[in-house]
Amino acid sequence: MATTIYYFSATGNSLAVAKKLQQQLDDCRLIPIASLANARSIKPGGETVGFVFPLYYMGIPLLVKDFLEKISLDGVRYIFAVVTKGNPLAGGAIPQLAKIMKRWKYRLDAGFYITLPDNYIPMLNLPREAEQRKQFQACEVKIPQIVKYIKTNARLKERAFGSFLRPLIYNRWAANVRNSDRRFTVEDSCISCGVCEQVCPVNNIKMSQTEPEWLHHCEECLACLHHCPKQAIQCGKSTKKKPRYRHPEVLVAEIVKQKTAASPHPLSDQS
Repeated sequence: MATTIYYFSATGNSLAVAKKLQQQLDDCRLIPIASLANARSIKPGGETVGFVFPLYYMGIPLLVKDFLEKISLDGVRYIFAVVTKGNPLAGGAIPQLAKIMKRWKYRLDAGFYITLPDNYIPMLNLPREAEQRKQFQACEVKIPQIVKYIKTNARLKERAFGSFLRPLIYNRWAANVRNSDRRFTVEDSCISCGVCEQVCPVNNIKMSQTEPEWLHHCEECLACLHHCPKQAIQCGKSTKKKPRYRHPEVLVAEIVKQKTAASPHPLSDQS
């Protein structure tokens, strides 16, 4: 049974999960959501469709939310989601996604959470390396369990403590996130390499002659901050001395490629 997985990833956690799912599912294709930003309509080619993305403020990244408004799932037999998150107690994206699906007369059959290193360093510190290794190992254990559910079309939506907080936390964030890039600053160590512009999933960064400029339609994914080779990009005052993060199994080039799918989506209208 053919499977199409749509994914979004800024620091590699969700992309690593999507790749692991693809390796264990038969006839599975990965399509980056950012590559379909300009599509007017999208129709998957498989009987099973999955979404893999990170948890943002107890909910769904706006890039993913906008994408869901354009996809047609008519004829799809099984729909699932895998949400990566840093806080093992946090949740909210799965019920939010289920609600969106229901509004369009579809059913989210299964939803899963996977805890991986929390990299929202404007507010938190990265987990220690030992804790990161534990999370990577737990992910390796959980992926086959998720695959088993998908292959058998089993219905299960995992719950997480704190999901009830989503409307309060998420709605406030969503209302202001586009201008959240006003907090970014660039230090003199910037070498004008343009990596920040390349990894931005929504083309919110434009390189001037000497440094990046933000265009105020931000996703607050922090890809620019984490992938800067000189750690020249800061967000507020608390990130300066903090280490950056990228999933060890994901390359910067893979993050960059999200904006251009490996091949044209066969059933999307980008006219």
